[in-house]
Amino acid sequence: MPASAARSARKVCCSARGVALKAKQEDPRGNMVIFSAASGDETAFPYSAKGHGLFTYYLLKKLQETKGDVSLGELESYISENVKQQSVVINRKVQTPTATPSTSLAAGWKELKLK
Repeated sequence: MPASAARSARKVCCSARGVALKAKQEDPRGNMVIFSAASGDETAFPYSAKGHGLFTYYLLKKLQETKGDVSLGELESYISENVKQQSVVINRKVQTPTATPSTSLAAGWKELKLK
């Protein structure tokens, strides 16, 4: 591996958050939708220029733009599109946010509004 590639790989590795969590493989209960920053064994990467993780940055940005008047489906789509794209551009790694609804909300959770 060329020296420049090794430095670049170390930089991405070192800039990643150092916490690995293994979520229980259990569906949410009640009236709950769980938003996660990354899927499976992926890493949730930082957006250093903005002072947040990629997921948090786009979550907060959409909430600010809409003043909270947004459906969960719109929020999930916005976060997913932007994080997937910017993770590859900024960190050269895949990050796929997810939203998992409880079974009681499975049919209509995307239409639910925060406000």
